[in-house]
Amino acid sequence: MGFFNKLVAVFCPAIILFVRDNPFGGLLALALQSTVIGWPIAVIWALKILKKEREEALIAKAKEERNKSVKES
Repeated sequence: MGFFNKLVAVFCPAIILFVRDNPFGGLLALALQSTVIGWPIAVIWALKILKKEREEALIAKAKEERNKSVKES
């Protein structure tokens, strides 16, 4: 999760959802961020998506490294 992605997630959470191919979620986040009460909810949602994406990438990398070590043995 890069600094820029976190910055976008805080100031415009709907963009994170639109970029991550979730148009319905993006519209919902846009509606949430239009209110003061809904803004923190949309920010948490966007940060959660970024964290999940990072975890999936780390898992994929670990699986790839494990497969390489098994093939070498």
